[in-house]
Order: sequence, then structure tokens, then C-alpha cells
Amino acid sequence: DLIAFRDNEFEWIEVKGPGDKLQDNQWRWIKEFSRLNVPFAVCYVTARKEDEMRID
Repeated sequence: DLIAFRDNEFEWIEVKGPGDKLQDNQWRWIKEFSRLNVPFAVCYVTARKEDEMRID
């Protein structure tokens, strides 16, 4: 998982891979973050074939 920083702001990021889902304890954290106005996001990543990958 990640914490992203930009200037004086931050965002907590839960990263989920293919077939992964949020667990009950993660939902509890998300609800608490929401209650406390803590910035958060859930990022779902997907697998790609090697020939589809590109780095700019």
C-alpha cells in the first residue's frame, strides 16, 4: 500500500491486484478514514501482456 505526498497534502492508497478485493478490516479502516476526513483511494491494478507494455 502507498501514501502519496504532493506539496503539503497526502493520500493513503490501498492497492489491489487482479482478483484481489478489500478485506473486512480494510473496509473498517476506510470507514474510519472517511469519518476523520483522511484522503484515501483504492487503486485496482491489472496485469498486461509484455507486448502491451510501454514506458514513456
